[in-house]
Amino acid sequence: MPTLLKHMPTLYRLTADLVVVVHFAFVAFVVFGLLLTLVGGVRRWEWVRGVRFRAIHVAAIGFVVAESLCGVTCPLTVWEQRLRDLARQASYRGDFIATWVHDLLFFDVEPSAFTLFYCSFGAAVVLTWILVPPRLRRIDSLGARAMPRRQPATTSEIAAPAKIVVTAAEVSPAEISAAEIGPAEVVAAAVGRARFEPAVIVR
Repeated sequence: MPTLLKHMPTLYRLTADLVVVVHFAFVAFVVFGLLLTLVGGVRRWEWVRGVRFRAIHVAAIGFVVAESLCGVTCPLTVWEQRLRDLARQASYRGDFIATWVHDLLFFDVEPSAFTLFYCSFGAAVVLTWILVPPRLRRIDSLGARAMPRRQPATTSEIAAPAKIVVTAAEVSPAEISAAEIGPAEVVAAAVGRARFEPAVIVR
C-alpha cells in the first residue's frame, strides 16, 4: 500500500498527459475538419459530404461555442488541472487554447477575443453546410440501399413484334383452289395453321 501511494503522483501525471492528448485531438478535429471540408468540396471528395462526419463536426464546435458564451471552462481543462495538482505539478489556470497561445506568442489575450473567435469559427462551419452540403443516401423500405434507376431501353434493345410465317406445305391444294373455296376461306385456313416466330434483329 505505501508503494502504491508513492507512485500515485506518477499515475496522476500520466493521466493528465493523456487528457492533454485527447484535448489536442479534439481541437485538431474541429480545426482540420473545417479545412478538409472546404478542400474536399473543391476536389469533390465524397466522404466530406457524409452526414455522420458533418454532424459530429458541427456538434463539436457547437459545444465549444456554447461553453464559451456561458463562461464555462472546458471539462478536459478542469480534469487536467486537477490531475496536475494531485501529481504536484505546476498547472495553468484558464482556457486550454488561451494558455497555448500565451506560451507560443508570449502575450495575453482577453477571453472575449477567444469567444469572438469561437463564434466566428462556428459560423464558418455552419456555412459549409450551404457551400458543401452533406448528401443523404436513399434507403428503401427494407433498409437496403436503393437500386440505381434503370436507363430507358434503346431502339436496338426493344423486342420486335412476332411475325406470322406460313409455308405452302401447310395449306392443301384443295384449300387454295379458287374453284372450290373463295379467297376469304384461304386466308382463314392459312391463319389457322400459322405459327408465330420472334423476329430476329440483325445489328
